[in-house]
Amino acid sequence: MKRSEMLLFLIIVIVIYTAVNYYLFRTAKLFLPKHVNIFAIIFWFLVIAFPLGQLLERIFPSFLSDALVWVGNFYLGAMVYGLILALIFSLYQLLAVIFPSFKINFTDIQRYTIFWSNFLLIVFIEIIGFYNSEHPHLKEFRIKMDISRPLNLVFVSDIHLGSSSSRMRTQRIVELIQSEKPDIIVLGGDIFDGDIQPVKRQHKAEPIFQLKAPLGVYAVAGNHEYIGGGLAAKNYLKTNGIRLLEDESVLVDSLFYLIGREDRDKERFGMGQRKTIEELTHSLNQSFPKILIDHQPYELDKKAKAGIDLTLSGHTHNGQLWPFNYITGWIYEVGYGFLRKGNTLIYVSCGAGTWGPPIRTNSRPEVVHFEIIPSDTDHE
Repeated sequence: MKRSEMLLFLIIVIVIYTAVNYYLFRTAKLFLPKHVNIFAIIFWFLVIAFPLGQLLERIFPSFLSDALVWVGNFYLGAMVYGLILALIFSLYQLLAVIFPSFKINFTDIQRYTIFWSNFLLIVFIEIIGFYNSEHPHLKEFRIKMDISRPLNLVFVSDIHLGSSSSRMRTQRIVELIQSEKPDIIVLGGDIFDGDIQPVKRQHKAEPIFQLKAPLGVYAVAGNHEYIGGGLAAKNYLKTNGIRLLEDESVLVDSLFYLIGREDRDKERFGMGQRKTIEELTHSLNQSFPKILIDHQPYELDKKAKAGIDLTLSGHTHNGQLWPFNYITGWIYEVGYGFLRKGNTLIYVSCGAGTWGPPIRTNSRPEVVHFEIIPSDTDHE
């Protein structure tokens, strides 16, 4: 990404973030006839916690920067649901203007009651969402493929190791993976959230580096690996025993081709172009099945045309927070789950981790076990 593009992007984000929070502050003040000054101090501290923590993380990483990032990320989740509640109130105000009979003259006690009820609702959502995000579950599927013997493949995407990821969650992910006794493990990108220095400093990736499978542990880079610098994240994986596939394929145990595709954001971050689907597949022995790992679920028609048997992606998080799942469902041909195109089966995982707020409110984080059986097997 060019410096000018990055600067413009940051300016737009700052403007939107400031505008949204100013709107929230002005709306919340309507329900706090007293103690507004105390509320203002707490509110604007929460607003600046995340950007301040991110800044400190780069110039002086410490417990303070970690704490600010955690607090700021939780506030981002609260901001989303605070905005929804504020918009509902603004809709009421609009209706009260159009239909004066709707207008209610709230007493101070009623205002406080509304404020604290909404506050407790948001806290409840955050607690439930955090608990959900910390407890990934296992999803199991049996699929048929022109393969010579059964295969256990475990796929996990979007772990997002970073300042606001817990080692306990990562350990649970690893335990789920290993509990399935996989023949092969595939990591579908966004293993890191961004800058890998907090991950190194807090040894957060160590459980991932302990993964073992007879046919190997493979990974591809996601867009967040490039956000974190690209080469540093990739080298960190390689030096710790993860086989990173960078626009390349490998014939696994004379069973199938595993094709690892570079992320589509590679070029945007000035790391060169990635290969096309056709370039990745045209020279392969077509008698072997082909499993493609591509972090972002785009170009599905091209993948079907190239004869890919199974495509595994992540990236979308299924929106992570309700109601963003409706947005990802609109953007992507498949935002979560299965889709079949011709002979190509596509699976998009909602991921095992979180980006930004360490909460999930519309789906459970997942580790996916595919039991791949030969096509001529009678058992369904």
